[in-house]
Amino acid sequence: MAIYLLGATELSQLLKMPVLLQHYMEHKMGNGNLSLAHFIYMHYVTDDGDATDEKRDQKLPFKSAHYQLQNTVVFAVSKYELPKLIAPIVPSVWPVFSSSFVPHAPIGSLFRPPRYLAV
Repeated sequence: MAIYLLGATELSQLLKMPVLLQHYMEHKMGNGNLSLAHFIYMHYVTDDGDATDEKRDQKLPFKSAHYQLQNTVVFAVSKYELPKLIAPIVPSVWPVFSSSFVPHAPIGSLFRPPRYLAV
């Protein structure tokens, strides 16, 4: 798995970490109070202000990307058959709404639908 990830993804950039640390130590010798966070900010977010080490800066991890396309084909050697699942068909009975559940209001009740009188 490690061989695949290092070869097919950009995780191979992690192998350049010693270059990052060595370049940090070179900058640290020039500026004694340079923190690692400031060094990373200087090289990855802004310009470090030193154009003479541009080739060295491009060798830092994740500084330059190598785009690659890889297709992987896997052939199955063993034959695997899925078990046939048969679900029994169970007839379902749905309750039917009956109007017997609705109470009938008395005819002369106040709460009833309007009725039209023939004139």
